[in-house]
Amino acid sequence: MRTAVLGLLTLLTAGVVAARPLGLEVESGTKVFVVTEDLSDYAKEIGLTKELITNKVELQLRRNRIPVVTQKESDASSVYLYVNVNVMRRAFSYAVEFNRKVFYRVDGTLYSLKATTYTRGGVGTHGGDRNYLLQNVIDKVDQFSNDYLRSNPNLNPSNKTD
Repeated sequence: MRTAVLGLLTLLTAGVVAARPLGLEVESGTKVFVVTEDLSDYAKEIGLTKELITNKVELQLRRNRIPVVTQKESDASSVYLYVNVNVMRRAFSYAVEFNRKVFYRVDGTLYSLKATTYTRGGVGTHGGDRNYLLQNVIDKVDQFSNDYLRSNPNLNPSNKTD
């Protein structure tokens, strides 16, 4: 027991274990793909489409220096950003969620599945203004991007030294 505690303390003091992981930590070279949920007829009435949301989110991720691939280019180990926008008359809700493969053990058996490890979102009224709604989503994409790059300093070009 004493050896295990000393080993854990050594890892913690060496900086190997993050103090507060956000579930966004990935291996170098990881690319993200975007999955956008289908929209209601109310969303379509104000000019929102699944393609518009996906394109805006992918563009914002690229602007924020996060490598993006299409869903077709992804593989089973890929991580993805799930975007869900719900519009009901003048009200809306939205969520931006990071999904990845997670592992857990039960009685010695190791299991894995895709799960949400990070989520941000909100609710509001849009007054028929799709750009207002889209800006809310993009603000959460920016928040995700900031947290993702902070969790993965190896992906942030501004952290590299010459």
